[in-house]
Amino acid sequence: MEDNKEENKMKGLNAKLVGRHVVVRAEKAGVHAGIFVCREDGLLYLKNSRRLWSWWSKFTLSGLVTCGVLESKRDQVNFSCVLDEQYIRDSDVYEILPTTAEAQKSIESIPEHINV
Repeated sequence: MEDNKEENKMKGLNAKLVGRHVVVRAEKAGVHAGIFVCREDGLLYLKNSRRLWSWWSKFTLSGLVTCGVLESKRDQVNFSCVLDEQYIRDSDVYEILPTTAEAQKSIESIPEHINV
């Protein structure tokens, strides 16, 4: 009975996140921003995803998901290219943070980092 409660809770949480822009903190895979598709079969699936290598925000990652990138430090931010789809091992995921519309716009406005 306890397993069904936990499973139903996870389904409800997944349903709330589907289609939302989120930031995911993973222990080994790093920090990623993208559109939440689903979490099943031991994987979390994002589309239009970017790896966030370095960023400046109002103090923490929580500041990034609420306010976006600190404007005065935009030139010091490094985000990867956009991946059409990305899978992160579920056991590696520590946080899934939905972003505000303002933060999503800010994150998506950062140019792709290109090694030259």
